[in-house]
Amino acid sequence: FRPPPQVESCVVRITPLNPPPAIPFEEFDGLTRIVFSRRNKTVRASFFDARGVIDMLEANYKTYCAVKEIMPQDNFADLVKQVLIDTETAENRAAKMDIDDLLKLLAAFHEKGIHFS
Repeated sequence: FRPPPQVESCVVRITPLNPPPAIPFEEFDGLTRIVFSRRNKTVRASFFDARGVIDMLEANYKTYCAVKEIMPQDNFADLVKQVLIDTETAENRAAKMDIDDLLKLLAAFHEKGIHFS
């Protein structure tokens, strides 16, 4: 290019995990789409400031509870907040998280019956 652009660049090599984690891809994809939709915001903001995320997750949660024949918790938003606090990811930024952080967060949501697909 003339004149050369004044930007920093780098080469990134992406290699798939072998073997892949033993989780449904749809679940992991759903979580990463929510978290990385606002990658420079905190994870908490990705769940609570984005329109429709909590409502979609609550609908999934109620369906899960109905199938498992268990009583859902009254305040779903508090349940999500507690998971984020327990995993110490509420104030993290998605861009700074690694795959282990995301898998830990997904596992914590699954323990509470919250699913992303």
